[in-house]
Amino acid sequence: KEAGLASYSDSFKDLINLMFAFDPTHRPTISEIMEHEWYNESTLSSEEVQQQLAELLGSSEEAKLNANADVPDDVPNPDVFNPTGTSKGIDGDSDEEAKLPAIERRVAEYVPAFKRCSQFFSTSPLDALFNTLLVFVSSQTQEFSLSPKDYSVTLEVTDDDCKLSLGVSILKVADQDKYCVEMAKFSGNRFEFWA
Repeated sequence: KEAGLASYSDSFKDLINLMFAFDPTHRPTISEIMEHEWYNESTLSSEEVQQQLAELLGSSEEAKLNANADVPDDVPNPDVFNPTGTSKGIDGDSDEEAKLPAIERRVAEYVPAFKRCSQFFSTSPLDALFNTLLVFVSSQTQEFSLSPKDYSVTLEVTDDDCKLSLGVSILKVADQDKYCVEMAKFSGNRFEFWA
């Protein structure tokens, strides 16, 4: 918690100190724990906990919902789709204007039970979100790959000696006209990376 130890009650701190006593013979038994003042304090009912959680989650979901105007109209460089880094016109002639390849992708569904800490919601069009993601990723690193099946990108970002491997996916929120942009860390220490 942000307030540190001050956010915990004295009775809770007392119980924890007893339970972690250096000498195991001085630690309380289960029955002694159950008789402790903190264990017997009044608590919120299950319904009250669920209501508070719903209020907290509801307000954070609304805060994460972005308006369409927030998504830039940038189009990614066609080179991001070509691992060799060369972009050719439709008939192979490099003088023609490069075009984005037409790839059939499916939109994976957002499952609230598998929430990540790093996610936000948007009502912007799917293609605009994906283009913005590609522009951002290609500006941050050259080590990335696009999924040919869905709207996701795997990337590796290096800063000094720290390397972070991430996945970013755009998921459809069921029965709603919005998408979830979700990031998952595959490897690396994100705390060292952003230190």
